[in-house]
Amino acid sequence: MMHFLRKINTADLRRKRYERIARTLQLRPGDRILDVGCGKGGRSIAAFNRENEIVGVDLFPENELEVEQTNFRYVQGDATDLHSIS
Repeated sequence: MMHFLRKINTADLRRKRYERIARTLQLRPGDRILDVGCGKGGRSIAAFNRENEIVGVDLFPENELEVEQTNFRYVQGDATDLHSIS
């Protein structure tokens, strides 16, 4: 099953999902986003948003991130304890 999924490009579906979420939340340019469970970043909100300030939280080591952009900051940690995020 996994081999089959690798051949399907889901980028367009992920972009449409992001756009639907942004519309539903009425996301504006000055809004800040907390992306809990952002993974390595390639499939996160940051992959589709270069305008808003985004803080991604996940358990992956920072050196495994796939996203490097000025509006994205990664915090390695447990989302049940967000004291380290400011």
